[in-house]
Amino acid sequence: MYVRPHKVRPPSVALSGRRTSMRTRRHDPTRRDRIIEATIDSIAEHGVAGTSQRRVAADAGVQVGSLSYHFENSDHLLKEAFTRCVQVIRDQIENRFATVEDASGAVEAAVQLIHEDFQSSRRELILYYELYAITLRSPDYQSLTAGMIDIGQQMLEKFFDQATARAINTYIEGACCYVALSAVPETPAATREMLRRLAHVPA
Repeated sequence: MYVRPHKVRPPSVALSGRRTSMRTRRHDPTRRDRIIEATIDSIAEHGVAGTSQRRVAADAGVQVGSLSYHFENSDHLLKEAFTRCVQVIRDQIENRFATVEDASGAVEAAVQLIHEDFQSSRRELILYYELYAITLRSPDYQSLTAGMIDIGQQMLEKFFDQATARAINTYIEGACCYVALSAVPETPAATREMLRRLAHVPA
């Protein structure tokens, strides 16, 4: 009786298929973005100190090894995450000043930044101050915080001299913290009055 020999798939085919599968996973266009977003979420929930590669990988739905494929190390990943956070803040500031035409409008834009944009989400505030904290520990992050602060200075200098713009920008930074943390937070009216004094803009 004739028995048909068992047909074995050549090893090269099997390996080729495996390589194709690995290549598909490796070039997943959303993977890097998911890892960064998972890192941001972890920082917001657990802080930088509680953000580990295993936690990020689990939240992003990837293998831990995928992180090293896209990022040199944990510090590189943190910088990418904070870079994205800073861009959100820069966009908020630019959008607020996009339609401002004079000094009075600039004061109002600053009030809205302090009481609306920067206070709209507790999560965003946590990310904001986590960046400040890591910058104090590691000067390598200073360029990120500088980029966040400098955009405000640039917008304000369109309407005020450099010294006045710096005074207002400094006040905005402090007022954001005060409004977020004080048991008796400052009202928009009080903020507006203080900014008008700094800017020498009449009521």
